[in-house]
Amino acid sequence: MVRQAKSFGIDVTCDVSANHVHLSEIDIGYFDSNCHLVPPLRSQRDRDGLRRGVEDGTVDAICSDHTPVDDDAKQLPFGESEAGATGLELLLALTLKWADESRVPLQAALARVTSAPARILGIDTGRIAAGDNADICIFDPETRWKVEPDKLKSQGRNTPFAIGNGSDSVHGLVSGKFVTLRVPYPLGFYAKGMDGRIDDPKAGWKGRGIYASSGTRTPFHMEGGKGTRPKLVKFQVRPDPLAK
Repeated sequence: MVRQAKSFGIDVTCDVSANHVHLSEIDIGYFDSNCHLVPPLRSQRDRDGLRRGVEDGTVDAICSDHTPVDDDAKQLPFGESEAGATGLELLLALTLKWADESRVPLQAALARVTSAPARILGIDTGRIAAGDNADICIFDPETRWKVEPDKLKSQGRNTPFAIGNGSDSVHGLVSGKFVTLRVPYPLGFYAKGMDGRIDDPKAGWKGRGIYASSGTRTPFHMEGGKGTRPKLVKFQVRPDPLAK
């Protein structure tokens, strides 16, 4: 619709949140309330369409959609939890991740979160020029970091990209790129808390594993409901399905 309107010369703009550039309904998993967003996450086809729109300029800007939510409002069944996620601290990293995956030049990617939204809003900022205010962010584009809720500064620290304790995902470095590993449903429990561990560095992939726990504080998420016992499960991750 937006692409067609622009082809007719209509002065219309739109943006997309960094969450929707990367996530789809598959990431909701077994109803992870951290993925309860507005607009809701849709199919991978919809997500890919949004990514193409940002790439070709149909979508003018990427926004953080910073909507922090208190923990109490997220520790509820998916449909009853409050929609939203912290996003301001993740905006730059997620924009760079999208640019790397889509092979978008760094300058063009940064324009989606700086000069493009400033132009739309009529704000004299988002650029570097002689005599302008020093509106500058200095960063290392090669730095990799883990999204750990306890280290975020926002009042609400809930984000679909969190890993470690209290998260249902863990990041792994594969061929120089980070991938997100999740436990698929159904496996008889709600994976809430995942950590990778090296038990024996000399044992290759057999000495490494992912541990997922399921506590009793969220029985409404579990198969079996109230009374289900806590579990700790170790998943062995092979680099190749046929690896010995």
